Amino acid sequence: MGNSSTKSRDSKEIDDKILNYLSENARATYREIAEKLNISESTVRNRILKLIKNKTIEKFSVKLDLEKLGNYFGWILKIKIDSSQVNAIIDNLFGNDNIIGIYEVSGDENLIIMGYNKSLKNLENFLKKNIYNLDGVYTIKFEIFIDNIK
Repeated sequence: MGNSSTKSRDSKEIDDKILNYLSENARATYREIAEKLNISESTVRNRILKLIKNKTIEKFSVKLDLEKLGNYFGWILKIKIDSSQVNAIIDNLFGNDNIIGIYEVSGDENLIIMGYNKSLKNLENFLKKNIYNLDGVYTIKFEIFIDNIK
């Protein structure tokens, strides 16, 4: 019988394989994962429940095809802001439907925002209303998504 270190390493390896599979297909059933990874369905279920409980898995999400939804204009903003304003700015942007991701990062810019709009005019209105008038914003770099690779 293996020692606890071996069991822990084996559990970590199984968790990594499950997480990798779920990252490609969050809708996969326990049975599908078990068959793919050649482990028991109950092991998959127990490992996923543990990953949810310890917050390794925070949520299961959907990858949208924005073009099919009519929201075909994806963008990313890299913003340099006063560090004392980060939380206020995030709070201001958090509930906006056009935003799909907000990240505090290191580097020249300390906030990255990802989103989409239906048109350039719609984007312009969004930027004027939600970004340009924020206190503590020093610089904004704007990029457009060209292709969704993964």
